[in-house]
Amino acid sequence: MEGPGAKSKRNSECKGQALKGQTSSEYVILLTISILFFLIIIVIAYEQFANIGSVKSRDISVNSLKQIAETAKEVYLQGSGAQKMVVVTFPPEVEDNSITIQNNSLHVNHAGTDISIPVDFPIYGMLPNSSGTYEILLISEGSQVRIGVSDFSVNPSSFIFSFCQFNGSQTGSQNLTFTNLQSYPINITLSLDWSYTNATIALSNSSPNLSAYGSQTMTVTANLGTNVTGTFSGSIEAKTANSTIIIPVTVETLDCVCTGTGTGTGPCKNQSHVKIKTYANASYVKEKVAFDLPPNVVISLGNWTANITVTLNIKDVSNVSVSGYPKNVQVNSSGGYSETWNIGTYGTGQYTIFSNDSTITKTKIIQVTQCS
Repeated sequence: MEGPGAKSKRNSECKGQALKGQTSSEYVILLTISILFFLIIIVIAYEQFANIGSVKSRDISVNSLKQIAETAKEVYLQGSGAQKMVVVTFPPEVEDNSITIQNNSLHVNHAGTDISIPVDFPIYGMLPNSSGTYEILLISEGSQVRIGVSDFSVNPSSFIFSFCQFNGSQTGSQNLTFTNLQSYPINITLSLDWSYTNATIALSNSSPNLSAYGSQTMTVTANLGTNVTGTFSGSIEAKTANSTIIIPVTVETLDCVCTGTGTGTGPCKNQSHVKIKTYANASYVKEKVAFDLPPNVVISLGNWTANITVTLNIKDVSNVSVSGYPKNVQVNSSGGYSETWNIGTYGTGQYTIFSNDSTITKTKIIQVTQCS
C-alpha cells in the first residue's frame, strides 16, 4: 500500500510533466507566429523593393524620352543642318514596337502605361522598336527635326505661298521632292489637312512610288479666290508604314500691288509704288512728265461671311469721313468685297478705312501718293 508521501511525490511528477508539455506547446506556437511574422516582413519588403525597381525602371524610360526631346530642341534652335547624337536606354518593361513619334510627341508604353513627352515643333523619324541601349542621331531640317532613321526625306520641309491683293483669282505652284533613304522601294501616301474653300491647295500626285534610293518630284499648287485676303494654314502628311512627315503649308496675302495676271509662282511683286510713264505723242517718243493723278482708289477686303452687308467708312487724318461715306457694301460669295472710291478733290495723304459687320471692325491705313 502506497503511503501519503509516495502519493504526493507521484502527483508532483505528473504535474511537472504536464507543465513541460504546456511549455513545449507554447514554444511551438511562439515559433510559428515568429516565422509567420518574418514571412510577412519578407513579402512586404519584396513588394517594396519591387515597387522601387518598377519606379526606377519607369524613370529610365521617362528620362530617355526627355533626352531625345531636349536634344531635338537643341538642334532645332541651332537651325538647318545642326545634328547631335544621344545615347538612351529603354528597360525590359518597355513593350515592343511601342516607342513611337505621334503628333509631335514622343511615346513609349512601359509595363502597360503610356508615357508621352510633347515638343512644340515638328518632329519625325523612327525610334527603336524594342528595349535596349541605342545611339540616336537627330538632325535639324530647319522647320522640323528628323529623329533616328526615316524611310524618306522631303525638300522643302514647308511651303509659303505669298500673293498680293488682286481683283481676280491667283495661282501659284512649287515643287516638292521626295527621296527614298532605304535600299528597297517604298510607297508614300499623301493626305491634305486643309479646311478652306476660298484658298485651296492641290497635289499633282497623292501616292508617289520611289525606287531604292530614288527621288521623285511633284507639284503643290495654291489657288486664291477673287478679292480674298488673310493668312491660311494647313499641312501635307506624307506617310509610309514606318515614317510620317508633316509638311506645313501657308497661303498669305500681302499689302502690295499686283501688276501681273495672277498666275505663276509669284503672280505679283511687292511694291511700295507703281511708276507710270506717259507720252505726249502717239509714237511714244516724247515723254510727258506731268500728268493727272488717277481719281479712283479700289478698296477690297476679304475674310467676311459670304453674302452679308458690311458698313464701309473712309476717314482722313483729321478723323473726318470723306464725302459719300459711311455706306453699305455687299460681300460676295467668296467672302470679299470691292469698292471704288473717287478721291475727287481730296488728293494725296493718309486715309483710314473702317469695315464692320456689327460683330467685328477691321481697319486699314492707305497712303495715296503722287507717282514720280
